[in-house]
Amino acid sequence: MSGALTRNADIPGVPDVRNEVEVTARMQPTNHSSPSNQIARALLAAMLCSVPAFICFRTGAGACVSDPDLGWHLRTGEWILQHHAVPRVDFFSRFGAGKPWQAYSWLFEVVLFRLVQWFHLDGVMVYMGVMLTAIAVALYRLVSRLQPDFTRSTILTMAGLAVLSRLYTPRPWLFTILFFIVEIDILMQARRTGDSRKLWWLPPLFVIWANIHIQFINGLLVLFVAACEPLLARWWKPFTSRLSMRSLWFALAACILAACANPYGAGIYKVAHDLASQPGVLNTVSEMHALPFRSLMDFLLLFLTLAAAGVMFRFHLFFPFETLMLAVAVVLAFRSQRDIWFLAVIAMVILAEGLPPRSTPAVSQEAQRDARWTVPVSVGATVLLVISSAFAMKIRNDRLEGSLAEQMPVRAVEVIRERQYPG
Repeated sequence: MSGALTRNADIPGVPDVRNEVEVTARMQPTNHSSPSNQIARALLAAMLCSVPAFICFRTGAGACVSDPDLGWHLRTGEWILQHHAVPRVDFFSRFGAGKPWQAYSWLFEVVLFRLVQWFHLDGVMVYMGVMLTAIAVALYRLVSRLQPDFTRSTILTMAGLAVLSRLYTPRPWLFTILFFIVEIDILMQARRTGDSRKLWWLPPLFVIWANIHIQFINGLLVLFVAACEPLLARWWKPFTSRLSMRSLWFALAACILAACANPYGAGIYKVAHDLASQPGVLNTVSEMHALPFRSLMDFLLLFLTLAAAGVMFRFHLFFPFETLMLAVAVVLAFRSQRDIWFLAVIAMVILAEGLPPRSTPAVSQEAQRDARWTVPVSVGATVLLVISSAFAMKIRNDRLEGSLAEQMPVRAVEVIRERQYPG
């Protein structure tokens, strides 16, 4: 495969069914490395990466500030900063008051409260703008490193961001989506090059991840599958990862230990187990329900999944890591809509790897090498577009407060404070 895996012609027993496509591509010379083309691609990439924030500012600002989980996240962050400790019992729930409780997203809650403290409700939109842009940049980087064809990598990134739009809310899972994409990018590049030093970026990542969101467990699951891949090489052909089994298992062990660097220590794994084993959660919590298939994006995720499977069948790309990850992702995403990001990213990886580029690898690599100077242009344009979108959509505290008052009993709370009712 292009990108993280070798071409099929290099693998004994696997026919290079993409050869005809590559031959055709060689007959169509293109000029990818001209400065004008590079600048155009950089600006298009900037527009692509700014689209999620723009859509959020345009259509979702009111929904973000009135998110039902926003209030208790803010109060938890406030309590942590006031007491310089993390809570051990529930202070905010009517039914769980006084019962043991772990604020496993404590760092997210502190960051979010600080943003609201500094910028008021604008702070929520600052969080959304930064996180959505970072996710878009990370996803585009992941896809473009596996699929050198600019048009195809752009279309794939657009499709992935569209699927993820269901999750554009001020929750800690935005960090999980970002960190998961970064982890997959590191793994794919390390598997392609055999450079195990890239894996040592993962433990610091898990230190932060485990303090922000409990779904760092999903990241450990990915590492476990990657570590098991060399064990399957004897029975599962072809096998193309250049990483040694030893380096993968060392990285997995280091990440498991790194995740213990949190206020609850190794107890964070018990928290994860307790949350996963709670009875009835899948049927009672709306975000844990299966996909309802009532929106276009639900069907787009299904289409991307079928397309990924189709690419694997069409080009005989049944590699252990990709195959196992697709199977795991399908189970997680179709079981709970909160986990659609897992399947979306894995499908993007398989499609980006499997689809043959329209230009020759040599031309694509040369274009990428020559275009490095356009990265600052693209980053600067992205930041400018996101900030301009916020001003153009008139993201202001008074408008956000009005949206919040339409959805939540803000006036009732003000009356209680004014009259100092007890309770």
